[in-house]
Amino acid sequence: MLGSVTIASNIAQAQYARGLIALCAGRHATAFGHLWRVFDPRDTAYHPIWGSWTISELAEAAVTAEHRDLARTALAELEVMGHQTPSPTCMWACAMPERCWPTTPTPRACSRPRSTRT
Repeated sequence: MLGSVTIASNIAQAQYARGLIALCAGRHATAFGHLWRVFDPRDTAYHPIWGSWTISELAEAAVTAEHRDLARTALAELEVMGHQTPSPTCMWACAMPERCWPTTPTPRACSRPRSTRT
């Protein structure tokens, strides 16, 4: 059992990396596809802990990719998990996506800090 959890975590991490790259490149639909795999229980990349860490990126991709309903479903499941655990990370993650659901979606640049290394 532990081996399958480790494999799922590795796959989820790879999907997160792919999703983040696509999101920063402005390819929101592609980003959503990569990130959604972490939230889909039928997928080999499904991992609820990684889901709590990636919900804000999923929400950001969902706004432009027109997948708000799926992202809200993922957020609702995360909130259920949040009530079952006192994890501050889970509570923080639940609060983040709200800023990503404006009434009118507008694409925005990647807000992640870039490396200052040369």
